[in-house]
Amino acid sequence: MPYAALAGYVVFAALVFGWRSWVHWKRTGSTGYRGVSGRPGSLEWWGGLLFVVAIVLTPLAALLQARGTLAPPVALPAPLALALGGALYEAGLAGTLWSQLAMGDSWRVGVDEGERTTLVTRGRSASCATRSSPSW
Repeated sequence: MPYAALAGYVVFAALVFGWRSWVHWKRTGSTGYRGVSGRPGSLEWWGGLLFVVAIVLTPLAALLQARGTLAPPVALPAPLALALGGALYEAGLAGTLWSQLAMGDSWRVGVDEGERTTLVTRGRSASCATRSSPSW
């Protein structure tokens, strides 16, 4: 099971970070990554730092479980765990991609205080909605 989780994480990261930043770059000329921002110790800084820590620890947990160092928090029968985990994974991946695409050209990872983007209130941002067809 940990190898299935690791494979799912690789696919998730490739789509959510790789493919989405490529789409954003094609639309705007920017990858959308702003990095960790804020004064060290501030809430913004902690949020960015913890985001990076989560990205690193998630695959590490699967690797530690594969080695037998870490046990799953709940013991479920393998078929049930695979079905439940797979359904939650697919829902999470679909929801994340839908949300990112709905943000249109306003999508970012991190904050640049001097940058102003279109406020997205429904669907795609205004700058993206004026295009005749999506460029992805």
